[in-house]
Amino acid sequence: MIFKCRNCGNTSADIDMVLDGACPCGCTSFQLVEQEPIGMTSGLPTKEMIRQDLHNWIDVNLDALTPDQVYNIRVRFETEE
Repeated sequence: MIFKCRNCGNTSADIDMVLDGACPCGCTSFQLVEQEPIGMTSGLPTKEMIRQDLHNWIDVNLDALTPDQVYNIRVRFETEE
C-alpha cells in the first residue's frame, strides 16, 4: 500500500507514519493511492504477488517494531467461501 500526504504529496509505504500522522510537513491526512509495487511484473501469478507483498510489508515495518512485537507477530489468513 502506498500512502500519499494530502498536503505536500509525499508518498510512503510506512503505515506507522500514517497512524502517527507523522508526515514531515505536519499534515495528518493521507490517502491510499494505487501503485504497482516496485519490482513486480504484471505477469506474476496471484500467489507470488501476495508473497511479495507480505515480504515488502515486513521489510518496511520490521524496524519500527520492538523486540517483543517482533516475537509476537501473527499472520492470519482468511478466505471467503
